[in-house]
Amino acid sequence: MSSEIFQTQTNELIQIFISSTINSFTRSLNIIRETTSNNGIISGLLTNFDYHTEPYQTSDNTTMYNVISNYHTFTNSTSNCSCGDSPSCTAPVYVNNGNSFLVSGMYAGCFMMEALLQSNLICFYNQSCINGLRYALNSSAINITTTALNLTLPSQYQPNTTINDILSKLMVEQWINTTSHRDYYDQCNPIQCQYSYVGKNNFITVITTIIGLVGGLNTILTFIAPRIIKIYSKCQTNRVHPSTGE
Repeated sequence: MSSEIFQTQTNELIQIFISSTINSFTRSLNIIRETTSNNGIISGLLTNFDYHTEPYQTSDNTTMYNVISNYHTFTNSTSNCSCGDSPSCTAPVYVNNGNSFLVSGMYAGCFMMEALLQSNLICFYNQSCINGLRYALNSSAINITTTALNLTLPSQYQPNTTINDILSKLMVEQWINTTSHRDYYDQCNPIQCQYSYVGKNNFITVITTIIGLVGGLNTILTFIAPRIIKIYSKCQTNRVHPSTGE
């Protein structure tokens, strides 16, 4: 196997591995998302349903209450979206601690997973946003240093790239592979290589082969035929012919 063929086949195997790994992950994630939304599972934080009670009187004038559930509605800058119509409804995230603080790029929705997948990390590239978020969460008492992500570092992901897009690439920045044709043969150490293939002869090859066979037969007959005739003639000469006397 030449170095070029080895490199080509290795690259193809790596691409197959990457594609199958990504497909397996996204398939599992989508199954979880569809199972959760299609079965109408109620979120633990009640983000997709609202509940309220309505009193009613029984025949003996006892006050009872019905628990009524309604799909939660999220309002964004353009329209209202009901979780009964779509599990992907979202609205911007605000942290309320005296003053409402808008967390840039983050969304709340019917399900936390759906909202997270539509969110991005733009706030974490902005030190002011991080400081405001810490203040709103009243986490200033925690003695840790939180610095913004470095925007100057090379990356295929932009600050506004959604979490869904990042997950669709397995959060991998770059796939790097190193292959060596020499190391491959040193490891395998083949004693011999054999291969076979099935092919069809073209018209010219067939004609050439027939001419070769005919030419070979002519040469053989030219050499053998005179000797056969000579032997036959000699046998005829030496044959005894019986005669009858009168």
